[in-house]
Amino acid sequence: MNGSAADRRPPLGLFPGKSAPRLYDRLVEVLRTRHYSRRTEEAHLHSIRRFLLFHNGTHPRELAENDVNGFLTHLAVGEKVAASTQNQGLAAVLLVVGKTTNFRMGSPISMSGGTAWP
Repeated sequence: MNGSAADRRPPLGLFPGKSAPRLYDRLVEVLRTRHYSRRTEEAHLHSIRRFLLFHNGTHPRELAENDVNGFLTHLAVGEKVAASTQNQGLAAVLLVVGKTTNFRMGSPISMSGGTAWP
């Protein structure tokens, strides 16, 4: 066995000959399954792209709650975005993190005064 494509087992238990779905493709599928509008889909994907770029392309399954908090702090302090933009970014990040990992945020979060559990 020299590691050729024919010798390898399919990733994640998928069908032989099929590649694993990319993170982007999985997220689009989740957003469309939930019947999000195209504009909301674009906004979430943009926020997720910002999140991944902030963490130098690290896959979300390798990130922890502190990384999410660091990104939200960067939005608030570094980029000085509005609270609604931070909340939209949080929703997008929780979507990607929730679909790729099993961790939950430990405390309620809100950028606009109220509290909400992610």
